[in-house]
Amino acid sequence: MKRKIKFIITLLMVSSTLFVNAQTIEQGLNAIDNENYETARRIFLNYTRSNPADAMGWYYLGNNYFFLKRNDSARIAYTQGTTVNPKGAACFTGLGKTYLNENKVADAQKYFDEAKSLVNVNKDINIAVYLADAYINSENPNAEEAIRLLKQAENISIKDYRIYSLMGDAYKILNKGGEAVTAYERSGDLNPTNARPYARVGMIWNLARNYSQSKTSFEKALNIDANFAPAYRDFAELYFNTGQFDKAKETFTKYLELADKNDETQYRYAQFLFLTKDYSKCLQILNEKKMRNPTNMNLFRLVAYSSYETGDFTNGLIAIEYYITNATTKKIIASDYEYYGKLLLKAGSDSLGALNIVKAIEMDSTKSEMLGDVAKLYYDKKSYGTAAYYYDLKIKKSVKPIIQDWFSLGRAYYFDSLYVMADSAFKQITLLSPAWPIGYQWRARSNLNLDKMDSTAQGFAVPHYLLLVEKATIDSVTTVKYRKELMESYSYLGNYNTLKGNYNEALEFYAKYLILDPDNADVKKTVDAIKASKKSTSPK
Repeated sequence: MKRKIKFIITLLMVSSTLFVNAQTIEQGLNAIDNENYETARRIFLNYTRSNPADAMGWYYLGNNYFFLKRNDSARIAYTQGTTVNPKGAACFTGLGKTYLNENKVADAQKYFDEAKSLVNVNKDINIAVYLADAYINSENPNAEEAIRLLKQAENISIKDYRIYSLMGDAYKILNKGGEAVTAYERSGDLNPTNARPYARVGMIWNLARNYSQSKTSFEKALNIDANFAPAYRDFAELYFNTGQFDKAKETFTKYLELADKNDETQYRYAQFLFLTKDYSKCLQILNEKKMRNPTNMNLFRLVAYSSYETGDFTNGLIAIEYYITNATTKKIIASDYEYYGKLLLKAGSDSLGALNIVKAIEMDSTKSEMLGDVAKLYYDKKSYGTAAYYYDLKIKKSVKPIIQDWFSLGRAYYFDSLYVMADSAFKQITLLSPAWPIGYQWRARSNLNLDKMDSTAQGFAVPHYLLLVEKATIDSVTTVKYRKELMESYSYLGNYNTLKGNYNEALEFYAKYLILDPDNADVKKTVDAIKASKKSTSPK
């Protein structure tokens, strides 16, 4: 509703005080245009004190209270206007608007009928403007009725840009973007010095995700009036929607320079600060607003998020718990559970933290990456079974699991002594990346733990170590890169063949080992022992 105000400036045309008090009235209306509502209120209060007999001054004051959502104060101002000029239609429509705001349609209609009785509705465009304004800007709008009235006014004149500005507002309420754009463009053609229609067109194109056309419209609005604050606000939203958060913050900052800094605009600015990772400044603004308005749950949400990002986990947890406790269930989103979970993890409440992160993922599957963080936390604490549970859950919830997911899962199973399951996970690595030696190494290790290193050994690890050797000796570069893995392979293969009495094969593997580690005394002793054994058993 706040944005539908530019057209009011044209009501000056019907005020008898237009030329006498133009500067004061114009300043007040410009303040409204730029959403400086408190400034406008002061201007119109001063004006009505100096010109108490001017009903239009009271009308403007009433409208300003209406934008401030102070319905009772608006009604008082409109009533004073009808008192000083019982023949003026404007304030009667204003009174009707206050009742329409309360959804008291019959009471509103009584004042609308009174206003219409004071003019010739077939010749007076202003009454259509007043009434359409009431139907459009009410908390209970009736856009269809506004359009009907404006089409009647169009029969009187097709050259009054107010008609088409309001018509655009009405069509926008009805989500008829095409008709709204046409009406706004007509208004702009009739009054090319007015930035509002082009800013409104930019907003509609933004909602339609036609960002190029939206940008063009906002730029046109600001070329007409570089100080038209709402254009900067909505332009910032365009940048936000296209992921240009730095530009969004910069543009919204310009808006704040031109508009009053109320709680609503400051909160939106804080959101832009958060998105551009200026968390400290975001908190500075939020903490001021939180103290003034402790019932605004959104403030506590963003305080929690920003506190986490700045490392203030204690206050972040206080804020998010206050929010979770007091916000309505339908208002809680996946990111709330995400940050609650992360803050709990930082506080050492692992189980509860993990539970909330799972809640976040259930609401938004794109957040499944967080399960990796939970799993790693348990892995680092050597709670390998729990870590494996979360790594497995992450894989199941991922559209396309990556090698690292399988590797982490395999290692968690391995260190939890679940070697069959570990081998199954590492097998996925060899399938996804058959040229990578490490997958074969961990399959070999898993199978080694399923075997015995004595005369009964079945050699479960043998094929995997042989594949590791094959993949790691493609060229000299890979041989150097995987030197340790190759040493592990040659050592096992040498030992296994020794156990099985395959001494020639054992000596071949030990020889390859000693090329990589020529000073290994243990391997040398084993080689000497095998050779001695072979000599003693050879025929004479």
